[in-house]
Amino acid sequence: MALDTIENVKDVLGIATDDDDDLIEQLQTMADTFVEQHCGRSFVGGTFTEYHDAGERWLFLANYPVTAVTSVKVDPAGDFGAETLRDPDSYALFADRGVIQSKDETFGSASPNAVQVVYATAEDAVPPAVARAYAELVGFWYRQMKTNVELGQLNVLSRDEAGIETRYASANAKVPPAILQALAMYRVPTV
Repeated sequence: MALDTIENVKDVLGIATDDDDDLIEQLQTMADTFVEQHCGRSFVGGTFTEYHDAGERWLFLANYPVTAVTSVKVDPAGDFGAETLRDPDSYALFADRGVIQSKDETFGSASPNAVQVVYATAEDAVPPAVARAYAELVGFWYRQMKTNVELGQLNVLSRDEAGIETRYASANAKVPPAILQALAMYRVPTV
């Protein structure tokens, strides 16, 4: 699922025709992947299952804001049966930041991937700044590829027009610093 509709992206970019919709959709796919990987989280929402190390008091979920926690299970054996379910009263959820805090000492004793969290985030709740950066990234790549075609530099994403196949270079799909700066506050911190 794309971070934004093609109509919204074209509106931000001031594109009024449907002539390059296939190219824009391909660029949106590239931008979806880039934004998710760069930020370390999904913005389109849905249900997620994550595994965390036990022995910690805090769990930092990759995706937020969290709308609901379905379950928190602690099992060093990794089976995560019904008997490993933590009582919701034993932890606190800080939904806006995707953080779960154990009210006890820790989530079990130290063991890798021994905590399973199933949770949900709102669908289609992309922050406006992320949607704008996304559209600008698609626009940057779009202008770069259209310029490359005009200059005769061809190579990766393709389009067939009147029997002539045009390939666009994506290897040089750089990201402007302003877009990286706009996404910076939405990145999941790495340790």
